[in-house]
Amino acid sequence: MQVIEKDGFWLERELRQVVEATRGRYPDWGIQIYQRRAEAIMDGGKAGEYKTAVAWLGLARAIYQQHNRLPEWQRYLDAVLATHHRKYKLVPLLRNIR
Repeated sequence: MQVIEKDGFWLERELRQVVEATRGRYPDWGIQIYQRRAEAIMDGGKAGEYKTAVAWLGLARAIYQQHNRLPEWQRYLDAVLATHHRKYKLVPLLRNIR
């Protein structure tokens, strides 16, 4: 985890392997990693990558669910929707995260 935080650039597969291996003991770290990746895309207005952003958020949601924290997830998602409510390509994708 420290190496990932220090370096900052990792291939998706490697990053996911580390998060998946640590999500049971360090859920906040994994959630934060996935949310940062998604937010970089959404905040950058990279419409062509919105599906990737939503996939990252779906992985974060799975960690919230694993740790019985879905109300916290819903608050986060509501805040994201409020921030990006004018991005008409993004909003439907966010609403479909299950």
